[in-house]
Amino acid sequence: MGEYDIKLADHEATIKAWSAQKAAQRKILTETDHILNDRIYTDIANEEELYSYKKKMAKEIMKRQQDAFYRRQTKILG
Repeated sequence: MGEYDIKLADHEATIKAWSAQKAAQRKILTETDHILNDRIYTDIANEEELYSYKKKMAKEIMKRQQDAFYRRQTKILG
């Protein structure tokens, strides 16, 4: 085995290590991205649930106000 072969083997080992490191980093980034997306979508779903609840309650209040207004007006008129 000559000096060139040793340098070539060393260079190949460096490239393999670098490639493995990059692949591991991509895997970690992908997993982290999935975790963040899951948390974000969960938070959004909770906010949408809260928004829907508040909207429902607001509609009920408005309906009661309309009913009360109608009853007052019918009492006044007749």
